[in-house]
Amino acid sequence: YIGELDSDDYVYTDKYNEALSDIGKAIAIDGNNPLYYVQEALIRLAISQLYVSWGQQSQAKSQYFLAETKCDTALTFKRNYWPALYCRSISRYLRDTIRKSVDDSESAIKHGGRGISYVENFNAYINAQYKGRHKHMAKQNVMDFLKEGVNGLMDIKGLKK
Repeated sequence: YIGELDSDDYVYTDKYNEALSDIGKAIAIDGNNPLYYVQEALIRLAISQLYVSWGQQSQAKSQYFLAETKCDTALTFKRNYWPALYCRSISRYLRDTIRKSVDDSESAIKHGGRGISYVENFNAYINAQYKGRHKHMAKQNVMDFLKEGVNGLMDIKGLKK
């Protein structure tokens, strides 16, 4: 399982391909575990930000769509699975589909993410943007939210199913 495979260590050292390999192994062991698909999606979102930093927007966009597909897969195993809704919310935010991002973020809170700081912080941030409270504010570096999500979702025992 993921805790044993140390995928979170790979993410923080930018060894994304190794992290994806570990996730692939976990999915091969237990392909019905929605958390593994969310973890892959988080890694893909981290990869997308590398592409953004390199000016490769089309590559970043393909990672957003792959992340959303993985979240959708997780949601087929467990409807309203808040980690998948949270992760998909980040991806939709990155794609500038703020209304859908807000919807997913609020659903994540409603279905289990309440009281989890990184979920609530992201929700507050995108709601403020959506409602126009911070029109002049630059888009926050989403890596902060990704790192918090990785910390929170890479090693959670109670979220496995």
